[in-house]
Amino acid sequence: MNKKALIILGSCLSAILIAAIAAIIVISGGSSSPTGSNPSISTPAPITTTEYSAMCITVSAGENAHTTTNFCWQTFDGYTSGALQYAEINGTDAENTFADTNSQNIITVKSSSEAMSIFLPAGESNLKNPVLEEKAGLVHRVWLNSLTPGKTYAYRVGDTAENKWSEPATFSTAEESEETSFLYVTDPQGFTQSDYNIWGNLIATAVENHTDIDFILNLGDVVEENTNQNQWKMFTETALEVVRNNTFVSVSGNKDKKSVMEHFTFGSEENRTAWISGYYSFECNNIHFSVLYTGDNDKDLSKSQLKWLEDDLENSTKQWNIVLMHKSPVSNANHYNDTEIVALRKQILPVIDKYNVDAVITGHDHYFFRSEPMTASGVAEYKAEDVVIDGDTVKILSDIKGGTVYFINGSSGVKQHIGKIYEVDGVYPDEAFLTELPSYSYCTVEGNRLIIKTYTVDEDGTTTLIDAWGITKQQ
Repeated sequence: MNKKALIILGSCLSAILIAAIAAIIVISGGSSSPTGSNPSISTPAPITTTEYSAMCITVSAGENAHTTTNFCWQTFDGYTSGALQYAEINGTDAENTFADTNSQNIITVKSSSEAMSIFLPAGESNLKNPVLEEKAGLVHRVWLNSLTPGKTYAYRVGDTAENKWSEPATFSTAEESEETSFLYVTDPQGFTQSDYNIWGNLIATAVENHTDIDFILNLGDVVEENTNQNQWKMFTETALEVVRNNTFVSVSGNKDKKSVMEHFTFGSEENRTAWISGYYSFECNNIHFSVLYTGDNDKDLSKSQLKWLEDDLENSTKQWNIVLMHKSPVSNANHYNDTEIVALRKQILPVIDKYNVDAVITGHDHYFFRSEPMTASGVAEYKAEDVVIDGDTVKILSDIKGGTVYFINGSSGVKQHIGKIYEVDGVYPDEAFLTELPSYSYCTVEGNRLIIKTYTVDEDGTTTLIDAWGITKQQ
């Protein structure tokens, strides 16, 4: 063989070797999308129909954050013997809890399982609008009651007939205390893995920075395409350790709509309205949360939901009453004049006023907005002063005469509003500004004082405080 032939042969072998290495990277799950700087986020494994896969495992607050916890996950339809196993543990290490499957400490609870259609990308999954194909699946739910307040439990979900189980994780019940701490995030929605890496980086950073939280408020629009199971998988598994080991209080958005009820379990097993219609309430220490469903694009609240809200607020005996909903009836950015927002504002503000709700926390508009304490008829009488708390200047509102603060903290994902902020009749902003980075809020309620601090998170996980406010109530 001459020298020229040897050179050609060497070039061909090099090309074959490079192609083989690339194929190995693709097969092993490599991705061209960056995973971000936070080691807690990762690219979810592909969904397959050839092996057991408990998809999108979530933990939710029940009606009482101290003694009840709910679970939800999906499988393909061959796994009809769904169950959850759990056991109280000391600390947070769940790895060895289920080593002895005969342990009397392990409790097995059969899931309530219902048929659902699982829509998966027909080809390449990491696309903005992939073609979806339908597969037969199941949604599994478990409601745990009579738990002990302030305890940590290990759990795993699986199929008893096949004896196949997920990796163990943990959940904790809220301690009965004078103080409640929680995170608030909204609108992490995305199409592709690189979109969800931004959400994963934010929520992993937030949980790392605030280790004392009792739960996470999730104010809706976690996906762009509500039926695309791959987007739900990216939302729940990009920050897998965070999602499986923390309790979420979830709200339906206009993007995810009633698919939220197939991925989180609300209320109680007896209260089907909660996990079918998406509105429910829960309590933690001295706070009552009323959660509303605003998922339909062009409607205000149904008469039945509005009646439920009035009954729910009237029956609350807690010191603090907070309403959670995705669409904000009070804002001055992109959605302020949408038909259903105008209708919602007229409909719900009189109810909020009637029952002296302290705050309405929302999403949808992808910018920062905080109103003055206000009513349907104008700004309420109140006092304000700046107080330094833990080194940060916090605007404290006090002596509020019947007013409510309406609050949007931005977006926890890739989508940030870049349009205008308007002057709107009946809307009274104390702060309103555009954000360029994803954001979250850290909230604490201790006795008669509520404090909410909002932070942005950059791609390196660096947090910046952008707003701090609070309310002090009379004892």
